[in-house]
Amino acid sequence: MKIKVIYSDKDNKLQPLEYKYSKSKTGNVKIDLTKIRQTMMGFGGALTPASAYVYKQMDDKTKHELLNALYAPKGLNYNLGRVCIGSCDFSTSTYDYLLSDGSYDYSIENTNLFPFLDDVYKLKKISLIAVPWTPPKVYKDNNDYLHGGRLKDDCYQKYAKYLVSYVSMMKQRGYHLDYLTMQNEPEAKQTWESCLYSPEQENKLLLLVHEELKNCRVNDIKLYLFDHNRDTILNRATTSFKDKKVRAIVDGIAYHFYDRDKFKELSKVKNRFKEKNLLFTEGCIELLCLDSNNPTSQIGKFKNGLVYAINYLNDCNNYSNGFIDWNVLLDNNGGPNHVGNYCEAPIMYDLDNKKLIFNASYYVIYHFAHFIKPEAKFIKIRNQKNNFLISGFINPDNSIVIICLNLDLKKRNINIGIESQNIHLCLKPCSISTMVINK
Repeated sequence: MKIKVIYSDKDNKLQPLEYKYSKSKTGNVKIDLTKIRQTMMGFGGALTPASAYVYKQMDDKTKHELLNALYAPKGLNYNLGRVCIGSCDFSTSTYDYLLSDGSYDYSIENTNLFPFLDDVYKLKKISLIAVPWTPPKVYKDNNDYLHGGRLKDDCYQKYAKYLVSYVSMMKQRGYHLDYLTMQNEPEAKQTWESCLYSPEQENKLLLLVHEELKNCRVNDIKLYLFDHNRDTILNRATTSFKDKKVRAIVDGIAYHFYDRDKFKELSKVKNRFKEKNLLFTEGCIELLCLDSNNPTSQIGKFKNGLVYAINYLNDCNNYSNGFIDWNVLLDNNGGPNHVGNYCEAPIMYDLDNKKLIFNASYYVIYHFAHFIKPEAKFIKIRNQKNNFLISGFINPDNSIVIICLNLDLKKRNINIGIESQNIHLCLKPCSISTMVINK
C-alpha cells in the first residue's frame, strides 16, 4: 500500500501527518470495503452574481490563481456549480429576464455570469444546477421580487416557459446545465428575493416544466425538488411524492444545512425513497448570525471550517450524494449583498490590497473535494466514538479515501484496519485528517 495522510487544524493547513503500521487493536476502526453505499456526484460552489462581480474586479493573474484554486486538479478540483436564474440576495441589484412584450433578454449576464463561467469552462467543463430565487415580479401576487409572495395561478404556464427558455439558452451557449430546481427555499419568506410554494404548488410547476422541456426537446435535464433545509425535508418529500407522476420524473431532492444538525432526516428520506439522490446545494457561514455588530471579525476562523467538516461527514453518513457550497467568491466584507446579508466564502478577495484570502473553510473542503472523485462509492464505517466522525470512499481508480474529524481538545490515537493492514494515526486535537491509500 502507498499511503498519504494530511491534516488541518487552527494553526496548520494541509500538512503531512505521520502514520505507522501497528498490531494493536486499541482504538481500532475496521474498514469493510464491501460495505459500499451511495455514489458521489462530486463537489462545487455557486457562481453567484456577487461572485461574478468580485471576479470582475481582479486582474488576470489573480483570476488565474482563483480558477486554479477552485477547479484545477491541484486545487479543490470542483466538478459542480450552482447558478441563479435572475437575481438573489448576493447580487448588486434585483433583476429578471422578462421584457414587457413577453420575450426574454439575458444580456445582463454578459457582465455578470457569462464572463466568469466562460473562464471556468476554459479550465474545466463543470456540471451546473440552476435555481430561481423568485419569478419575475409581474408573475407574483405581491408584485415584488422580495418578501415571499406566491406565483399567480394564471402564470404557472408562463413561468414554466420562462424557466425552460433559460435552460435552453444556457445549453445553446455550451454550458453543462444538467440539473434544475423550481425555487430556492420555497418555505421561506425572506427580505430578499423569495417566493413561497406549497408541495402541491411546486408539483404543479414541476410537471409543467417537465412538459415544456419535452416540447423543446431538452431531454437531459434532471429535476430536483425542494432546495431547502433538512429539518422539513422528510415531510416535503413525503407530501410531494404522493403524486406518482412527480415521483417518476424527479431525480432527487436538493437540501441546505442552515438547520445545522438535522442530519438523520436525510436517512429517513433515503429509506423511504431509495431511488432518489440527495444533493446538498447551499450552506455557508452566516456572519451576521455570529456577530451582528462586527460581522467581519468572524471571517477566517477555524471553527467556521469545522462547520463544513461536521456537516459534510454527517451528511455522507446519512446518504448524501454530493456538496455544492454557496458563493465561490466574495469580497473581504462578505458581499456584495443588496440587503446586507453578509457571509463568509472559502475564498474572499481583499479589495484594498488586491489579493485573495483563503479561509479555513477552503482547506477543510479541500480534504473532501480534492480527494473524493466523481462516481466514488461511499463506504459505511461503524463508529461509536464521542467527538469523532469518520467516512470512507472508494474512488473509480480504486484508491481509498478515509476522512477523520477529531473534535476533542486532546490528541486521539486510532488504528484503522483495512484488509490485512492496521494503520496507526495520532490525530491532532480539534483537527481534520485525510488518508489516501493506493493499493
